[in-house]
Amino acid sequence: MIEPTSDWRFMMCAYCITLIKQLFLNIYLGASLPARESTPSTSDESNVQSLVPINSIEEFHTLEKVLHSSEECKQSLIKFLNFTGGSKCREAVKRMLQKLLTMTRCVNFTGKGGKASFGPSILCKALFDNIKVNSFFQTSEKEVEEHVKLWLRNAIDRDDGRNQRAK
Repeated sequence: MIEPTSDWRFMMCAYCITLIKQLFLNIYLGASLPARESTPSTSDESNVQSLVPINSIEEFHTLEKVLHSSEECKQSLIKFLNFTGGSKCREAVKRMLQKLLTMTRCVNFTGKGGKASFGPSILCKALFDNIKVNSFFQTSEKEVEEHVKLWLRNAIDRDDGRNQRAK
C-alpha cells in the first residue's frame, strides 16, 4: 500500500486513478465525465495541472498570470513537464508542447498575425528551463527555440488540418 505523502508523484497517481474510475463509469454505466474545473485549486501543483492542457487563448493568459504570480507555480510546471521525456531534444520539446497546448493554431512564437506570442511567455521560459535541467540534452537555447518554432509552424497540419485544406 502506498502511504500518502505530499510528494507530487503520489498526487499525480491519485489524479490518474480518479480519471480511470471516471472513464470506467462513462464506458460501463453510461455516466458522463465531469467538466474540467475552471478555477484552480489551492495548491500550486494542482493549480498548474488543472490549467493544462491549454484549450483557448483565455486559458493561455490565465496560466501566464498564475505563473507570473508565483515562482512555486513555475517550478511545479517544470516538475510536471520533467517526466515527459524524449530521446532527443526535438522529441522532448514536441512532447512537452503536446502536453501544454491544444490550441496551437492561435499561437506562434512571435505573436504576428494577431496570434498569442509563445516566445516571451513564462510557459516558454519554463519549457526552456526544463530542457536545461535535463543535462543529457547538450543543446543550445537557439536549438530549442528552433524546435518550438517548427512545432508551432506545423500546427495547421495537426488535427486533420491538412485534410481539411485539401478539400
